[in-house]
Amino acid sequence: MKKQTLGVILLIILAMLPAVRALAIPGFYTSHDGVTHTARIANFSLALAEGQIPPRLAPKLFGGFGFPIFIFIYPLPYLLGSLIHAAGTPFTDSFEIVIGTSFLISALTMFFFIKELFGLWPAFISALFYTWAPYRLSQIYVRGAVAENFAYLFVPIVLLSLLRLSKKPELKWTTVGSLSFAGMLLSHQLVSLMFLPVFACFGLVFLFQSNDKKSYIRHAFFMTLLGLFTSAYIYVPALFERSFLHFDELMNYYSDHFVTLKQLMHSPWSYGFSMPGTLADDMSFQIGLTHLLVVAVSAIVFAWLFVKNKKKIWKDASNRIGLVSLVIFTISVILMLDYPVVRAIWKYTPALSMLDFPWRLLGVSVFASSMLVAYLTRVLKNKLIFFVFLFFVFFANRNHLRINQTFLLDDAYFLTYDQTATWRNEFLPIWRITNKLQNLERVVRVRKGDVLIESSQVKTLKLMLRTQSEVGGKIVIPRLYFPGWTVRIDGQLQKLNESFKITNNVDIQPESRPNVDDSGLIEVSVPKGRHEIEVIFSETPIRKLGFIFSIAGVVTTLGLILEGRIRAIVQAPKTMRRRRGT
Repeated sequence: MKKQTLGVILLIILAMLPAVRALAIPGFYTSHDGVTHTARIANFSLALAEGQIPPRLAPKLFGGFGFPIFIFIYPLPYLLGSLIHAAGTPFTDSFEIVIGTSFLISALTMFFFIKELFGLWPAFISALFYTWAPYRLSQIYVRGAVAENFAYLFVPIVLLSLLRLSKKPELKWTTVGSLSFAGMLLSHQLVSLMFLPVFACFGLVFLFQSNDKKSYIRHAFFMTLLGLFTSAYIYVPALFERSFLHFDELMNYYSDHFVTLKQLMHSPWSYGFSMPGTLADDMSFQIGLTHLLVVAVSAIVFAWLFVKNKKKIWKDASNRIGLVSLVIFTISVILMLDYPVVRAIWKYTPALSMLDFPWRLLGVSVFASSMLVAYLTRVLKNKLIFFVFLFFVFFANRNHLRINQTFLLDDAYFLTYDQTATWRNEFLPIWRITNKLQNLERVVRVRKGDVLIESSQVKTLKLMLRTQSEVGGKIVIPRLYFPGWTVRIDGQLQKLNESFKITNNVDIQPESRPNVDDSGLIEVSVPKGRHEIEVIFSETPIRKLGFIFSIAGVVTTLGLILEGRIRAIVQAPKTMRRRRGT
């Protein structure tokens, strides 16, 4: 690495430190989702300690009844947080380390992408615009959106891989791109969904300038496919088993969270929530005044180029990148606005409605404006404009670098956290009627008959019971039913809806357990006599298929890495001989 490049990297790190300095304040800070994300880290850590590979059921969430959140939720930030905690770091500090370091690294990945595209100093200022933006700072200090923030570090690496493949298709960048794409998919599904069109747009631009278009298409396609395979163990069940959750009925609220053009231009910085409508919002949705200034200057530059010679705009590589970035910015802004035509677009575009909040597209706007500032720095070559942008990106965001309040939460709090760690309990199975947990017994309970439980071994994924009964009866297992649970009595597999069923509260006498929701649990019919009962959670065929795909993706990736290393070792002596002239 050249000394100048290393020096600029050090400048970026120094410039980034004030943005994360508030995370070093003692105590845990208030945020929308910080506590729930930290509870997920704790449960992911517990699941790993139990031997769940990959983790599927949260050991403590929803009262320890086997909450199936990890079958569907993005695992990478929680895995990293679990590893940091395993090194002796408290859960709250693990959360802050993950969110802070991923924010810092995203600036560096943006730097390397733009450096390859436009050069050193455009990369420097673009990296700062990518991070020093109201929305990115809101992710940390207001929302505590650790997973969403984590995903943004992979976006530039995917694009860098596509760019390098357009110049020279080779397996090295196919591998880097596939790992980055998989990393983003495993970090946050919605960020991945938002940026797929962005990748497609720039992928086409890079294809236009590629000298070997067929090879580029093959490598880009294989890169994408390999990334999908590597992350399949989450996405296959998410596609085919989400219908077993209350997810779709609870997460269809995008229509309440459009914003106004005024809010995008300027809205007061606050630590409250996005409320239904546009009048009661208590958080900022501003793009950033400096970012808007960059977009305005870019529009003026393109208008001037169009008047001067519109035929040459698309022929210049820098102009192509800048023009596509401006179009992406414009579309992302329009799709956030509270207009009837925009609402109609969301209504009839299922992929958009999955984003939950239209203002999530602020992340795309920030990325596009960061591309535009690099473009302007490259084409204008004006040091004054460069320093004006650099000064104002810091000045305009100087008041966004602080936390609201601090409080203390120790590890014991998160190790006993018994809520769902979700906003609307959307990962509860459909067989659960309500999300009530009050007075729900967390031990094996005899519902009917004279069943005596002589001994029991209880873990998250497996319960072993020895029972004795004179006439038989029914017992309720303190686990939420979800596909994958099986029951064996004396080694014999029992059929669902015959020897065991899912409770539904219909056959419960109200006077016996008033105000208690017993629905969605596992009920086992116990024959008379002495028996051994096993209740085990295992992978369904769909989950096994996804896991096989992921193993295939990982093995293929490792094979490509090793193949590249072996080839380098074999070719090294030949290269040395050529240099010596032998």
